[in-house]
Amino acid sequence: AKHVDISYVLLGPSDLAHLHSVLFREGSAAFLDVTSCDLGDQRAARLVRDGVKFESIAASLNALTELPSWVQGTLGSLSFLQLSHNELSDRDALAIASGCGDKLRHLDLGVNGIGDTGFEAVARQFTRWTELEYLFLRSNIASDKGVSAVAESMSCLDELVELHVCWNLTTSDSTIAVAQVVAGMMKRPGSKLQLVDLFGP
Repeated sequence: AKHVDISYVLLGPSDLAHLHSVLFREGSAAFLDVTSCDLGDQRAARLVRDGVKFESIAASLNALTELPSWVQGTLGSLSFLQLSHNELSDRDALAIASGCGDKLRHLDLGVNGIGDTGFEAVARQFTRWTELEYLFLRSNIASDKGVSAVAESMSCLDELVELHVCWNLTTSDSTIAVAQVVAGMMKRPGSKLQLVDLFGP
């Protein structure tokens, strides 16, 4: 199976057993969408055998408090990773930052529990993530320190189309810092920036 979409399906024990044993036998797949399957950590851990490589994973709305090992094992091959509306922390952001490679185009870590350490880890990878087009970090728990780290590093993201850092625990200081960098980026010939979402509490 190269493309598996089981989003919005509540998976029982027999479903998990079938998916684990039958799907992805070839060791690689293009796309897996398990959005809003209410997996939780235990069921998510049993969903896919370790060693399977994906190009894209969508796993939002699953009450995950940690990255399943099979997700960690395929980070380097991903171009698309969507993990919003979970309960992930700085530890998971660090793993994602260190594991994702230069193929990454879309990263959504919005609506989690990621703070300054996680934001700083993500920002340190921008020089490596040269193809990044969409970055969602909204509704986390980062302060000005974390969002400013994103601002200080993002000018190298020539392919960036959208940036979302709103609704973090920030003040106008980091909002202004991001806005200043964005203004400079948008003046460049061929800039692809279309949407920058900065505003929140």
